[in-house]
Amino acid sequence: MKYGASDYIVRPFELDAVEAAVQQALTLSKAQRKNRYLGQENKKSWQGFIGSSVAMQHIYTLIKQVAATKTEEIFLISIFVKYRLYQT
Repeated sequence: MKYGASDYIVRPFELDAVEAAVQQALTLSKAQRKNRYLGQENKKSWQGFIGSSVAMQHIYTLIKQVAATKTEEIFLISIFVKYRLYQT
C-alpha cells in the first residue's frame, strides 16, 4: 500500500471494521516506535548491554576491570556489585 497505509476499508463499511482498522494501525505504529527506540538504544550500548545510567556505567567499568585480570575468583564480582549498588 502506498504512503504508509496499513489497511483499507471497502465501502460500504461498518463502524466495527473502522474501529478495528484504527486500533490495528495504532498498535502497529506503537510497535514501530518502540522498535526504532530500541534500535537507537542498541547503537548506544556497550558490548550488547543496554543502559546508560550511572549505576550501569559503574558496572561496565567493573566488567572491564575484571576482564583484564587473570583471576579465578570472578564470581566474587557479583557480590561486590550488589553491595556497591545498594550503597549508592
